[in-house]
Amino acid sequence: MTKMTVIWILVCASVFAITRTQLTYTMREQPSACVPMMGLTYNFRTTSSVLCGMLCGEKRAVKYTFNNITNKCILYGEGYAAASSTNTLHLFPSPNSLEDVATGKAASASSLLQSLYLYNPSMAVDNLETDDSTIFHSDMNDLLPWWLLDLGESRMIHEVQILPRRDCCEYRFHDVEIRIGDVQPTNGDFSSFTLFSTYKGPYSSTLGRLSCARSDGLSGRFVVIMKVEVISGSEYLQMADVNVFVQK
Repeated sequence: MTKMTVIWILVCASVFAITRTQLTYTMREQPSACVPMMGLTYNFRTTSSVLCGMLCGEKRAVKYTFNNITNKCILYGEGYAAASSTNTLHLFPSPNSLEDVATGKAASASSLLQSLYLYNPSMAVDNLETDDSTIFHSDMNDLLPWWLLDLGESRMIHEVQILPRRDCCEYRFHDVEIRIGDVQPTNGDFSSFTLFSTYKGPYSSTLGRLSCARSDGLSGRFVVIMKVEVISGSEYLQMADVNVFVQK
């Protein structure tokens, strides 16, 4: 038995002391990589969460869920986890313990396409979650654009979900960082914020929402989503929807 196999068994053995029907584990590789909620998911049947966790480790997925009634094992982001014999999986908080607090919160950005209200930063946290006609869109001359959400108070953040624009040029969503902080900088420098998650990309519309999750969570009032690398001359940041899930 390899060292990696032993690690999966030790981490996942705690599942038998938990009565929840569906359990979610995330890779303890912090900051984690954002993974698609569609497209790069794989379904298996296993007899226990232990075996599901071992499969997750073997395939270097960053997250898995196991339903102990249907024995359904779902892996997310296969191949996204770092190749390491010391990776471990930690139990993610129950969905009932989390709430989305992003909708309607104050949002700002480094730029706005042609100063049009249609592309206002608040459009990414409106009630039209899957509508590509209401999106945030940065300006063309903003090579490293950012979008900032103010939660109003410091909260324990466990997951940020992002739905990039899908009806045009979705490949523009790439090389993105999500950072968390408590004090908003006045100069657009977010290096003092703690890195929560990353997304290399490029994005494809077939992938659906991106899940950026941390089992340990990060406490902060501000969530910034920012581009950190320039590939071409038009480095737009385009997002249709953003959700931020915090501890209730």
